[in-house]
Amino acid sequence: MKKYITIITIAIVLFFFGACSSASVSLSIPGARKDKPVDSKPEIISKQECGYQLLDFIPLGTNDLLQRAFRSVQMRATGAYVENIAVDHIWYYGFVGTFLCTEVSATVYR
Repeated sequence: MKKYITIITIAIVLFFFGACSSASVSLSIPGARKDKPVDSKPEIISKQECGYQLLDFIPLGTNDLLQRAFRSVQMRATGAYVENIAVDHIWYYGFVGTFLCTEVSATVYR
């Protein structure tokens, strides 16, 4: 019986560690221009994605915040010259947890 409790405890711990992992994100824009246009004005594009940590322990939509925000910036910046990619993490207290937000911004020249 003690053996089964140990196995179940290890499985639960591994499950919770696996729930807190996320994919790596490469901060590159495929299809972006290599040269800066001479006569264009800078445009700042940004996207913010948020999730919630229930009881500061259970992740609800927080594992892929950077990936979701950067994917949106990538789609809007395709075909433009991109510089100054910035990532900002913000958090706010919630009722029984914490709101976590990630904002990705970039300066583009079209």
